[in-house]
Amino acid sequence: MPSGAVDREARTRGSGPVAGRPAPAGPVALGVVMPGTASPRTESEVVVVGAGPTGLWLASELALAGVRTSVLEKRTGRSAHARALGLMPRTLEILALRGMADAFVAAGRPVPAWHFGLLEERIRFDVLDTAFPYLLLVPQTTTESLLEQRARELGVDVVTGAEVTGLAQEAGAARVTYERDGVEHALEAALVIGADGGRSTVRELAGIPFEGEPSATWGFLGDVVLEAPPAPGYRVRTAGGALIVAPLPDGRHRLTGWDPRRQDADEALDLETLRSSVRDIAGTDFGLRDPTWLSRFGDANRLAATYRSGRVLLAGDAAHVHWPTGGLGLNAGVQDAMALGWRAAAFVRGSADDAVLDDYAAERRAYGEQLRISTLTQGALITARTPAQLATRATFDRLLATEDGNEAIAAWVAGLEPAAADGEPATGAERLALPGPDAAELAAAFEPGRPVLLVRDDDLLAPLGQALELAADDVVIRRLPRSRRERLDAPRAVLVRPDGRIAWTAPADGPVGESLDRALRAVGFPLPELPAPVAAR
Repeated sequence: MPSGAVDREARTRGSGPVAGRPAPAGPVALGVVMPGTASPRTESEVVVVGAGPTGLWLASELALAGVRTSVLEKRTGRSAHARALGLMPRTLEILALRGMADAFVAAGRPVPAWHFGLLEERIRFDVLDTAFPYLLLVPQTTTESLLEQRARELGVDVVTGAEVTGLAQEAGAARVTYERDGVEHALEAALVIGADGGRSTVRELAGIPFEGEPSATWGFLGDVVLEAPPAPGYRVRTAGGALIVAPLPDGRHRLTGWDPRRQDADEALDLETLRSSVRDIAGTDFGLRDPTWLSRFGDANRLAATYRSGRVLLAGDAAHVHWPTGGLGLNAGVQDAMALGWRAAAFVRGSADDAVLDDYAAERRAYGEQLRISTLTQGALITARTPAQLATRATFDRLLATEDGNEAIAAWVAGLEPAAADGEPATGAERLALPGPDAAELAAAFEPGRPVLLVRDDDLLAPLGQALELAADDVVIRRLPRSRRERLDAPRAVLVRPDGRIAWTAPADGPVGESLDRALRAVGFPLPELPAPVAAR
């Protein structure tokens, strides 16, 4: 291999702004604008509304690409209660692509099997093609803390106590007004992204319909001390309802369940009501006491009619809400953010037109449809009572008892399946699997947040390396790891998007230059000029 190609392959890129682009000038100083005189400010290229996991990860992705980003958060402090408790395999893969997975794994507990609709048969993650064959139990409070630390390290400005009050789209920009400490402020940006939860102000102001059904079923949640806790992994479904007991890091336990006798939307949940429900379902109350959080939740299932309206986009719960069964909401939001970050950056820097935003909206709404189906199905299985409903549960249990059926449902829940629209896979949706001994080597190539070109053959690596060195320094090029080169079906080259999904596979023979150029343009990293040696190969 020529020395130039070796140097190119071995180069270690930092995780800072994209080469050749201006670095963010640290945290953005938002101007103080007196009420009645709000004038637009333009320090930020993108404004993200909402500093939950979705908004924080999205802002980090934008900052990694050199895009000046501000996050507006209505809350002044984080909740002490962890709404979500688990990270799915695909979310862990995403974190690994940015060098973040180890910190989360160290803070959590791996669970190799999980439930689907509280069926008797569990779905198994330990048979899946991934470096993370488990659900990682980690509180949302920990997740948000780690994600906020990363965002701030990348120069993201997180403004708390900022309540959005207005949104307008004007020529070439979107304008957000918000109130903080009684003072009105305004920002103009190329894009405004709503990651502000199920009651999204951004979605409402943008006039995007939130289609679906209101809550018809109600569940309960209690974080309590248990004098006689059950064994880890406890779950039960009886005529009295359904219950899952999960240990929390501080020694308390979370009791989550459904009681068919208590379906009044206005009924409050107190300790004795929780105790009664748990006894009716499990036959014991486990000595529960000292609650720190008691809550009820509904099974509303809604999906935004579109994830994009002009310069306004939606991600996370702002785009989709559902009954929190299976722990899928937070995971879907982080995956939305990963799919949007690099696309929004390409649009802002002018290397891709707005079709790249439409691609995001189509791809992730297709996933939102699958999320809707999954959670509706699981809700129906959990609350089944009639003979027909119970027969459906029995049928699903038979499906999960088969190897193929279990693996298919597990991959679906884990987020490892590509989203599909109208029966067709979404463009570029197939992910680059990260199993086996080369997982860390592959993941490290993605840490700068750029496309990665993986090349199998030496005769192709050298000219591609020279072409990309001259024409597109923002693309990382690596030799395909040995374990993958030795596979008979290994392609000559693969272009992988910054989010770890495959954008292009080289044809088995013949020239690759023109098709690679088209693929690079599609992901917002166009070659200004196609060098002759590559075009001919």
